[in-house]
Amino acid sequence: MYYEVYVDNGGYMERTIMSFNVRYETFKPIKFPCVDNLQTGTHYLLSYYGRLALVFSSDTKLWILENEKEEKWVCNIDLHLPTHRTDPTGKINYQLNDATVTGEFIYVAVDDEEVHVLYYDPNPLDVTREILLRLPAKSLVRFRCVSKLWSFLTTEPDFIKSFTTRSSSRPRLLLSFGKQATRLFFSLPQHEIPDVDKCLSQNDVSSNHIDLPENYGCMSTFESVHGLISFNEE
Repeated sequence: MYYEVYVDNGGYMERTIMSFNVRYETFKPIKFPCVDNLQTGTHYLLSYYGRLALVFSSDTKLWILENEKEEKWVCNIDLHLPTHRTDPTGKINYQLNDATVTGEFIYVAVDDEEVHVLYYDPNPLDVTREILLRLPAKSLVRFRCVSKLWSFLTTEPDFIKSFTTRSSSRPRLLLSFGKQATRLFFSLPQHEIPDVDKCLSQNDVSSNHIDLPENYGCMSTFESVHGLISFNEE
């Protein structure tokens, strides 16, 4: 937990950030980064990807606390909004208020009649789309609820077509085991090292089984061809 306080420094009230560890119930002061507009500009504390971040209303740079122990701040993000913070009429002035868990910045503006909210993702859409295309199908369905942007991207027809094409072309390993009169099959990604003891607990493992005829000899399994598996009775 982080909040801003004023500390008496020999008759001079110094502005600082206080860190409170809820688990251990300990306090630790953190110095602000050395910036020119610290005393004059309005600033906000927010959480960005689980780290403390600081932004000034008159600036487009985001300061992130990289190392709390060493009180090291880094400024590596420039907030280039797709629209002006102030509309042409001058009635709406967007201020950075918070950030979502996916890294989208939330700008809020209040006028006499309503509240305006603007979501801004600093990552290009093509980069976000490429990351989502690499996710497993189960994770992709679950991540649709993360944000409206992700839900929109993952439900586009072009995205679904690209994801289906990639999923069908991803190499997988086909494992076959015989257990009495039953043949068990397991399919898992080829980049993973198969572990028989963990096969049944893997989330990304597909399994199936078939019952073999009563009178059969020693049958060998051939590789899968477009999903079809052939057997040879020896």
